[in-house]
Amino acid sequence: MLEAYQAFGDYETMMETVEKLITTVAENILDTLIVPRGKYVGAANQNLKAAIENLEQKILPSFHAYLIPMGVVGEPRKQSEDRIRSILQPLYDLFDEIGEDKDRGGFWTHASKVNGLLQQVGIQLQSLVNAQPKDGVVVLSDSPLAQFGHMAEAIKAVAELERIILKLPWRRVKYNDLIKEKAGTDWFTISAAERRQKAHDMGAEIGKEFEDFEVTNAVFSKFIEPTLINPTFVTHLPKELVPLAKLSPDDPTTVEVFECCINGQEIAPGYTEQNDPIAQRTTLEHQAGGEQQKLDEDFLVALEHGMPPAGGIGIGIDRLCMMLLGQESIRDVILFPQLKPK
Repeated sequence: MLEAYQAFGDYETMMETVEKLITTVAENILDTLIVPRGKYVGAANQNLKAAIENLEQKILPSFHAYLIPMGVVGEPRKQSEDRIRSILQPLYDLFDEIGEDKDRGGFWTHASKVNGLLQQVGIQLQSLVNAQPKDGVVVLSDSPLAQFGHMAEAIKAVAELERIILKLPWRRVKYNDLIKEKAGTDWFTISAAERRQKAHDMGAEIGKEFEDFEVTNAVFSKFIEPTLINPTFVTHLPKELVPLAKLSPDDPTTVEVFECCINGQEIAPGYTEQNDPIAQRTTLEHQAGGEQQKLDEDFLVALEHGMPPAGGIGIGIDRLCMMLLGQESIRDVILFPQLKPK
């Protein structure tokens, strides 16, 4: 963990520091701000290849269902099928090319070419929908065209998942807003018991001893954090999670904190340091649950002597290396990883 502090800074200046540090490292070491997601690239390419191979099987059944009621059989039906196959063939060829291109990383390196081809194929299929039957060759109905459209959108979505885009600006979003997007807009208005039950029904791992804020954080950890692939600063966390941070002036239930999440995990937390000795003592006493021996009196006395405003960050070097190098396991970036005894 790399820790850094800035006198007269705050969580906003520390977010800028994290952005600059990570993008500078990526540009200097990798010479790019677009990073492949390790093993996911291979899995994504396999899924895309399967989608193309199944495309014909997805379209033709609907196509046949359209032909049969019209009594189209024999040579006219074959001509219609051949026309569809000729339109789809460039997609097969392109994805064969992508699968063989092991040096360029993944699908996203061909994104402009693929998107252009998908658009071209869509136009050609649309022309069959709009055309009139000619010489006994029947045109497409809307159903198979819609199936192609769904598949094209799925391809684009998979392409986005196999890369991390570090280009600025990075997204900033409040913790509570993410919770409400996932768990419902009423999450913070229902009772604590209802929140616990709802989290349990969603599949979050809730311990019997969990406090209310821990229930909410369990939802964040299981259902939200893993989806934050591109850099995202999650801000204004509950005050119970970071007792050494300064309270948010616009919402005293939260603190001036951020978690920088990339590739589905926290890379760097940071916050505005709490320099008010009275507020800090109150927070630590609540955390200690009334047990005086748990209080760090030396720290509190030092704070009473005076501390300037400051911001702090902690960057997980191992996780940062995993992300930049496209590794899936922390063992792959640690010089001497701890192994299980034989």
